[in-house]
Amino acid sequence: MSTSRMEIKLGNKNGWRMDFKSHLFLVLYIILYNQSIFGNVEALIGENVRQVTEREFPFVVVLALLHTDDTSFIKPFGTGSLITNRDVITCRHCLADKTYSLVRIMVGSDDIRLCTGYGIYWTQWYEDWARHNNVPLIDDQNDVSIIRLSEAVPDDIKPVALSTLSNGELFDKEVSLAGWGKKNETNMPLIMETATIKILIN
Repeated sequence: MSTSRMEIKLGNKNGWRMDFKSHLFLVLYIILYNQSIFGNVEALIGENVRQVTEREFPFVVVLALLHTDDTSFIKPFGTGSLITNRDVITCRHCLADKTYSLVRIMVGSDDIRLCTGYGIYWTQWYEDWARHNNVPLIDDQNDVSIIRLSEAVPDDIKPVALSTLSNGELFDKEVSLAGWGKKNETNMPLIMETATIKILIN
């Protein structure tokens, strides 16, 4: 089977490239890829999906890997949220098997190509934090990690306030989703998208 990956050129709204790792049917995959990648593909599915307005979600960040041969290109692999001017909360599994020196936390723009990249100073899994602070673990597995950035982001980028509502209090509340999530293995929006959903809990 053939696989492909999208890499994005930083600092240039028109600059991005596609790298292909192919074993079979290379020409066919390139043709299909080029026909679909420039289409109007939405990463979020639903009637109220839209591009964000400028600075609507300044705390949403992109986790990306630097290209080993050309660090002006990145490969996005996850998202997170700024919870302080130097700390990001994200999913633990996003960082699994990643070389931290190549990871950049992309901050500061709704357009992924115009974000500023920050390195990782350290990370901490929720389980480690809980043990260190003598907090009992309710669940066996907690897919949560904190990333400390190599330096603080500018003061005009405001972190998000974490919710203190319980699961029961969240029932029937409307919340916003935001990010650059992929619809499939080859398509990803370059401008952040958002949608509003209602929380349903048993």
